[in-house]
Amino acid sequence: MTISKTHPTTIKNCKCLVIGVGVSGLVTAKELLEVGIEEVTILEKNESLGGVWQTHAWASATLTSSKWITEFGSFPMPDDYPDFPTPEQMMDYLQVFAQRFDLEKRIHLGITVEAIQRNNTGGYDVITDRGIYQGYTFVVVCSGLHGKPSIPAIPGLEGFQETVIHGQSYQKPDLFRDKRVLCIGLGESAVGISSEISSVAAQTSLSGSSFASISPG
Repeated sequence: MTISKTHPTTIKNCKCLVIGVGVSGLVTAKELLEVGIEEVTILEKNESLGGVWQTHAWASATLTSSKWITEFGSFPMPDDYPDFPTPEQMMDYLQVFAQRFDLEKRIHLGITVEAIQRNNTGGYDVITDRGIYQGYTFVVVCSGLHGKPSIPAIPGLEGFQETVIHGQSYQKPDLFRDKRVLCIGLGESAVGISSEISSVAAQTSLSGSSFASISPG
């Protein structure tokens, strides 16, 4: 369905449901309201907004992109934020963003979406663990890319007797003190976590399927 600002009646009659209240869900809801869609509902399975910043950040993490390119153009980050904010600061920023653009009353927390189906009017019904949200013109899925950890099938891993964790579960390096550690992956989180582990581990090795340029922090 195509919606144009030149057809306000069509826009006004639309109902939109947004799944996820992380960065993409919040800004999507804000933009939908600004083009004139009055009925916007946002569902989130967790008990607070924030997406990965609320669920997956480790204790000493900071953003890997500066605040100048992370902030929304319509809502700059506070002047007193450091160049690379902490997850707590990012969460505060998103909370104030939701307040500023009147999104809080539209957010339904602690609700898991189980299915989306077409109804007999051509719209969508969204089935959740707390009932059915009916009659939406369209649904925007903003659940993100990092909700579930992905651990590759590595021969022999199931028989490994030492500690194996995914980066999603990492909080502090203490668990790896004086140990030999292999960090698999060269993404942003992997580089940050392996750098921190190397400060306490006896030896830290990196493994990746492709080369990435890494500079010490």
